[in-house]
Amino acid sequence: MSKEIVKKEKLEGYSVMLVDIKSLLEKAKLRAYKAVDNIRVQTYWQIGERISREEFKYKNVKIIRIPSIPAYFYEDFRFTSIINPSLIKLLKKEKIDIIHFQAPMPLGFQSIIISKIFKIPLIGTFHTFFADPQYLKHMNLDYKIIEKFSWVYARGYYNRCDLITAPALETKKELLENNFKEPIKVISNGIDFKQFDNRTKKEVKQKYNPNGRPSFIYRKNCS
Repeated sequence: MSKEIVKKEKLEGYSVMLVDIKSLLEKAKLRAYKAVDNIRVQTYWQIGERISREEFKYKNVKIIRIPSIPAYFYEDFRFTSIINPSLIKLLKKEKIDIIHFQAPMPLGFQSIIISKIFKIPLIGTFHTFFADPQYLKHMNLDYKIIEKFSWVYARGYYNRCDLITAPALETKKELLENNFKEPIKVISNGIDFKQFDNRTKKEVKQKYNPNGRPSFIYRKNCS
């Protein structure tokens, strides 16, 4: 075998390795975006729980509590009826201009019904990759058929919207890959990624661990 052939085979092998490495990096980046999105959801849920203990006290801001029951599969999830006559009556009286739902749960389905009844524009915000295998694994539902059904279920909600919003470009990209309808607009939820890089790691170590001992960071509710 000539040197030229050996060299060519090595270059081809090197090219394959680069493609594999690029693929791994892309998958890791996507998992990172999904993790950030899930952290955001946890944060919003905690904010909502805090608000429930002390309501807004601002003019023209009204919070309506909807009767619900706990969901068996997740501690903070709750189920409500998809039809609430008193809510429909209230929204008709208030003459609302737009409806916005945050999650594909029964209250979100009720939003779809009300938007159709009153012919009101509907916005849905997608921020939880509940069809992701890692998310399903967290809920002991990591089966391929459940993953496929989860995407079908999500499309059933969001493809009825006049506008879908997503917190990141990678989120929008995955929605389009899974046949979500446009328009999809990216609206950041306000996380400054510059605060989470490693440029200041030496200063942080010097401040919190001047003796150079092993250190650990604990982050709760990172699902």
